[in-house]
Amino acid sequence: MRCYEYLKCGQTECPMYGKEDGPQCWEVDETLCIHHVIKEVRQELSGMEKRGTCKLWGCLYYSAANPK
Repeated sequence: MRCYEYLKCGQTECPMYGKEDGPQCWEVDETLCIHHVIKEVRQELSGMEKRGTCKLWGCLYYSAANPK
């Protein structure tokens, strides 16, 4: 399952939308993530990788795809 399926995202212009394979959303910078706080935090913490931001702010898809 991909992020757009899990989150029931309708952002068809997102580079992840419709992708069945390849990198995950936390590996692609230009996604249109519905978790707006992630984009804002990444702007403030420019040294943090997107994966770290998704984990830190509790992205539901990241948490589901990376169980502890």
